[in-house]
Amino acid sequence: MALKTASAIKRPRISIDIDPDLRRRIRIAAARRDISVGQWCLEALVERLEDEEDAFEGLAALEDYRKHGGMSWEEYKRLRGSAKT
Repeated sequence: MALKTASAIKRPRISIDIDPDLRRRIRIAAARRDISVGQWCLEALVERLEDEEDAFEGLAALEDYRKHGGMSWEEYKRLRGSAKT
C-alpha cells in the first residue's frame, strides 16, 4: 500500500460566518503575501493559539510562583548580580 503524501491526507475543515468587510480584508492580506485565504487563516489561527497557550503557561507559572513563595525584586537582582561574577 502506498503512503499518502502530506497534501493527499484529508484534513478536517472548519466553517465560520464572517461579515463581508472582514472577508475583504483577509483576502487583501493574503494577496499581499501571495498565499491563499485558507493558508492565511491557518497561520492566523496558529499564531493566536500559540499566544493564548503562552499566556496560559505564563499565568500558571505566576500562580505557582505565588503559591511557593518566590522572591523580592531586590533579592532577584542581588542573586543575578552574584551570578555574573
